[in-house]
This record gives sequence, C-alpha cells and structure tokens, in this order.
Amino acid sequence: MRVFLILTVLIPVLCTPKDSVATEIILRWQEEVNSFNETYPEYKYQAPLIRIIGIDITNLDSLHHLWSCWGIQIEGTMAQSLDITGLRNLEVTGAHGFSIKRNQEENIVLPVFKDLRSVEGPFVINHSRIGNIQGVFPKLRNVASISIRSNNFLQINFLESLAFVGGDFHIIDNLNLFQISMPSLELIEGRMTISGSPVLQSISVSENFSIIAGELILNQLPRLEDMSFTNSLEMIGKDLRIIHTGLERLSIGDVEIIRNIFVSNNENLIDLSGLESLSYVFGDIEIRSNSNLLSIEGMDNWMNLIGQRVFLTNNPELNFCNTDFICAHLQTNRYFEAFGNGPNCSSPQIIQEQCVVSSERSLESKNTIIFPNPSTGYLRVELPGHGMHLVKVYSSEGVPLKMTKSQHPFEMDLSDLPAGFYLLKIKGEIHVATHPFILHP
Repeated sequence: MRVFLILTVLIPVLCTPKDSVATEIILRWQEEVNSFNETYPEYKYQAPLIRIIGIDITNLDSLHHLWSCWGIQIEGTMAQSLDITGLRNLEVTGAHGFSIKRNQEENIVLPVFKDLRSVEGPFVINHSRIGNIQGVFPKLRNVASISIRSNNFLQINFLESLAFVGGDFHIIDNLNLFQISMPSLELIEGRMTISGSPVLQSISVSENFSIIAGELILNQLPRLEDMSFTNSLEMIGKDLRIIHTGLERLSIGDVEIIRNIFVSNNENLIDLSGLESLSYVFGDIEIRSNSNLLSIEGMDNWMNLIGQRVFLTNNPELNFCNTDFICAHLQTNRYFEAFGNGPNCSSPQIIQEQCVVSSERSLESKNTIIFPNPSTGYLRVELPGHGMHLVKVYSSEGVPLKMTKSQHPFEMDLSDLPAGFYLLKIKGEIHVATHPFILHP
C-alpha cells in the first residue's frame, strides 16, 4: 500500500487590488510622476523598485508619501534640473538599494533624508553635478555596499552615521576629493577600495574601525601621506595592496594574518615598520619599485608558509634585505626574486651571503637593545654586561660616519646626520653586534 503525503505550503504575497505585483515602476515623464498616487494607489507608502529615467521630469513631489521601497534608481533626466526632495520621507530601501548615477548634464537637488536609516542594497552616487551634500543622510547607519565614483566632491562628509557596510566599499575616481570623513564607520564586510583621487590627503574613520573582511586597496593616491585610519584594525580578510601613494609609512593596526601583500610605486615610502604586527602571510609578497624604500625590517616577525613567493625588485635605495624572514625564506628554496635594488640586495645569492654573516652574530644582536628605532636625533643603546664598547655608525653604503667609546648604557647624538638608513656596529670585549636603524628628520 502506498501512502501519499500532501504538503500545503503557504506563500505570503503582497496583497494589492491588482492580480499581480509589480517588480519595478519606470517613470519617464513628469505627468507620470504627478499621477503616481492615482495610477498606483497600492504603492503610495510602500513601493517596488522605482526607476527615474526621465524625459522631462523636473521634480518628484508626488512621491512625498513614500517611506519604503525595494529600491530607488535615479538615472537622469533630459530636463536641466531635477529636484528629488519628494523622497524626503524615505526610511528604508530594499535589495535594489539607492542610487544616483549616470553623469547627465542636469543639476540635481537632494532633500535631507531625515529618517533614512538603512539601504539594504547598493548605495551608489555617480553624478558629476552633485556638490556639497553634507547633512543629507544624517541617520543612515548601514548599507549593503557603497560606491561613490566620478563625482566632483571636495569632501565626503555626508555619511556621518554610517557604521556598517555589508559588502564592498568603493570610493573611486573622484578627482577633486581631498578629505574623507566617516566618524562612525566600524565594519566593512567586503573589499575596501579607495583609488583615483590625486589630491586626497586625509581619511578618518571611527576609533572602533576593526574589520575589513576583503581586500584593502589604496591606489593612485599620490598626496595621501597618512594611513592612521587603519590603526585600530584587527582583521584584513584578504590582500593588502598599496600602490602609487604618497605614504611614508604603512600601518595595519593589530592585523596578524593577510593573504597577499603588494606594495609598489610608492615614491615616499621609507620602511615597512608599520607591518610588524603581521605573523602570517599566506600568499605572495611583492615589494616593487619603491624608489626611496630603505628598510624592510617590518617583515622580521612574519612566518614562512607553504606556497609563498617573494619579490623584492627595483627598490634602488634598499641595501639590506637579510632580515630573519628573508633569510629563513631563502633556506626553504621557495621562489624568491631580487634585482634592481641596492648592492647588498641585488640578487638572491648576495642576500644569502649577507644572511650567513648576520647569522654568525645573531646571538649578540638579540642581546642588544637600541631605541627608538626609527630615531629623530638620539639613539639609546643597552647591552648586557659592562665594560667599554666601541660604537661606529655607517652609512647604507658602508662609509663610517661617527665613532665613540662608551660604558653600557649610552646615548648617541645623531642630530647632525641627514634622514636615512644607517648601520650601528658595536664591539665589546666578547661580542660584536650590527644593527640597522632609520633616522627621521
């Protein structure tokens, strides 16, 4: 005997006076906007996706009752001006998000979205005629993703309450942008990309900004000299890409794990000391074409993992590559590429020779403490034991510059030396130690 089980599934449906539910409403003419409430009485307060693809639309005043919709997509009008203050009562948009895009010639007037708290789809602003809109989104706290692209903003300071981005975060090709301020931003669950803003100087976020679940990409930002907005980070889920910026120093907070690292064409970058929190890099490491890079000491704490490839190329001022990490990597016979650097870092073979020399003195070096490093004029040196020590300072080319004798501990005055990368050689009665250090102006 066969038994048939019949399941009845109840599917909730938006009830309307019509037999079917619209998935989108396209408005092309001002008359269609004016008669919206008569044409779509069931959508007066809650509506599906509304697309504005205007022929002669100048205002959206008839939509002032609307407080919720699946999405708003404003794709321009052939009129000279578009006033969208009729959307001022929006509180939430669904999976189609909120977008103002297509760089039309019309001017656009925005309301204060005083109650808009959530955009559950993409938040997009891509319109060359929008000016300062500070205060327009005072309560917007979370968006599914964000794209601010090809605008004429001088500042992005209109998302003061934004805390959570559920996907990618892109600020791209805003040629006049010099400041980004998002004082409430705490979490990005996708990629963070800031690129193509040649005059951008400042990025500030919340002190609780802790997670970028995807990549962190800073690209084509030649005036950006400060990366302190990342100081509170605890996680970067994928790659770190720093390309063609004005940064002198990198920073990633307390991040311990990264997939790949790409640092290239940063003319002002001096050292990698801001990366010392890292313990694990699971993929490739590429340090390329940084014309003033002096030191890679920030790599010392990194662990060698299976599959890693390392590229140190075309960093002409980089003359010391025999860090613990690099020396350990060379011993594994994994892929390593080095050329176009300073003389002591110009090939894997030469670096390997430097590693042999440094290993002979590793015990003495570990017992020596020098600080601060980098230094701004004075260097304090502490050694175990007592007795007289001969101390010499060498340039990165190996030229002796200063010499002194002192008891342990002692301080050196380096204020007469220019900024750069140096070596400190300390010779005691029973040991010799050599330490690289950086002198800042």
